[in-house]
Amino acid sequence: MSDTLGNRIEQARASKGYSVAQLSHRLGIKPTTLRSWEADGSEPRANKLLMLAGVLGISSRWLLEGADDDAPTHYPSGETSELQQKLEQAFAMHQRLVQILHEISSDVGRLQRQIDEEQSSSIN
Repeated sequence: MSDTLGNRIEQARASKGYSVAQLSHRLGIKPTTLRSWEADGSEPRANKLLMLAGVLGISSRWLLEGADDDAPTHYPSGETSELQQKLEQAFAMHQRLVQILHEISSDVGRLQRQIDEEQSSSIN
């Protein structure tokens, strides 16, 4: 089953218990992009290949070459569920932080415009 890059991506995703939607979300790509990789319709860029290997806990060498000694293994969900839960919490916190930073940036811009308008009206 692991004779192509797409098959290896699919095998690694399945061995870690991720759906296409879950893994594509973690990689910041569209599910259709991941499906295309798995169907060998396209290949990930180097940065996404490295992210893919990191998220799935496998070597990029195995993804590219299919070396048996680097093949992913399936671990019972009980052994990894705590770690996976922590990773999901960290990801959610990261997303919330990005949202807060965007809100702060918007607020700063709004305040700067108000200051500029007040200074402009006091000059006139």
